Amino acid sequence: MDQDTCCCRAGRDLFPLDPSGRFRAMSSPPYQARREPLRERSYQPVAAVVSIRRLNQLEEAAADLHDLALVLARSVTDTGERVSLDEMLEAFGHTRESLASIPDDE
Repeated sequence: MDQDTCCCRAGRDLFPLDPSGRFRAMSSPPYQARREPLRERSYQPVAAVVSIRRLNQLEEAAADLHDLALVLARSVTDTGERVSLDEMLEAFGHTRESLASIPDDE
């Protein structure tokens, strides 16, 4: 069975940390240079320990990238044609008056 190891990333280098040396390794220069400790399984990173501030930054960046992708997709597919509300309602067989006459659900 694969055993998890903990390591510290410094640039592209990974420094293994053992349970007995974890505290000492976290005070070493790679960790002090704002590197996150990683958890590896079979020499593949599977988890990282990050601060809440960094996690919030990553989540905000992901949300910004999602918004950017949406804006880019809409700008690429936009033909410039605009449809009025009345035209849209007519396409579905309604008018503003017919919608107003429908009772509200409670």
